[in-house]
Amino acid sequence: MDNSGATFYLLNYAASDSYYPSANTEIRNYKDSDPRVRFIDIAAEVLKDCPVSKHCPDLFFPDFHPAKKGYEKVATLIANTFEKDLTISK
Repeated sequence: MDNSGATFYLLNYAASDSYYPSANTEIRNYKDSDPRVRFIDIAAEVLKDCPVSKHCPDLFFPDFHPAKKGYEKVATLIANTFEKDLTISK
């Protein structure tokens, strides 16, 4: 939180192919360096259902951007985190 009382959220990429694992490593390294940031590990959650993005066409397009079900999964993870954080802060 900053002086405004806002919580900052950082997400990583859902895909596990192409350059995304490298980018996710950098994002994880950053979140470890800043205790004010709340990290939502999208990649770790998606890996539970889809260890290799290119083998999950229902979640990812060939370029590894999320497909409809992929975006639904990401949105659900974010919404669940927000809901949990709001419950804790009350």
